[in-house]
Amino acid sequence: MKSLSKLVYVLVFVSILFVSGCSVLPELPDLVITQVDIGSNMVSFQIVNQGDIESGTFKVCLFINGALEDTITVPSLLPGTSVDKIFSYNYLCSGEEDLILVTADYEELVAEKEENNNDYQISYSCGVKLVLPTLFAEDGFLLQNNLFVYSSPQVGDTANNKASRAFLSFDISSIPPGSYIISAELDLNNITQVHEPDFDSLGHFEIYFYEYGNFIDLDSSDFDAPGILVKGGRISNYPLDPWYVDVTQSWDGVNIEPYFQNLVNAGKDRCQFKLQFSELTDMDSSTDIFGLENANLQVVYLP
Repeated sequence: MKSLSKLVYVLVFVSILFVSGCSVLPELPDLVITQVDIGSNMVSFQIVNQGDIESGTFKVCLFINGALEDTITVPSLLPGTSVDKIFSYNYLCSGEEDLILVTADYEELVAEKEENNNDYQISYSCGVKLVLPTLFAEDGFLLQNNLFVYSSPQVGDTANNKASRAFLSFDISSIPPGSYIISAELDLNNITQVHEPDFDSLGHFEIYFYEYGNFIDLDSSDFDAPGILVKGGRISNYPLDPWYVDVTQSWDGVNIEPYFQNLVNAGKDRCQFKLQFSELTDMDSSTDIFGLENANLQVVYLP
């Protein structure tokens, strides 16, 4: 909404012109952002006064994906002059693509010839997205009190009231060394479900980081071996729709660590998980499982 002082200024000016019988439009500034650049974690812009008179001091705002991140005050511009400025905001890509909007005179304190040309918006493609399927040859599951290792990972309990715990492996070797991880999500939207594994019967659904090696390296000792809990990986309201689990961080009850970033920094070629329920079985002699063959890992990174 225009400020009262700005509105009065325009009305008085027009009234004077009307009384004098003059049809000439008032001379006003016109602020136009002509360029926005991104580089080295900075957002810069160029703005020009295309109007007839000096603009006076004004503010320029930076919005990233709709959120106001920075404001900069720009000194008065003479007509026909421009200036280049850099926001102090430390810009980091938030995903595959960011919507960047730079707006001049956001508070609309400057009366201008044209009020609808103050915005400059761009879609900035920055992150690289990978969708990684599980490695079938390395996935598996173990049954409680059973010496055998099975393929086709599943988690839950069987008709014999034996708990099943799953192991998933993902190849992350295509992420270049030194990359910055923006996000990593375990996509469980397309897993299968048999009967009703739920919190009331099987307790929390738990996801752990667990580096077990290959399928042939799994044995019965891995059933009870502790993993490193994914932050937010102890879930009670499952299954979700949609179902994405953030697996960028780990949590030990006290400390949060950037586990996935640490894997990349260490040059690891695998990210592996152990999935289980907090209760071994509901003793209903019915198979209650999630089949995890269609799970995938979605990673967005900056090279």
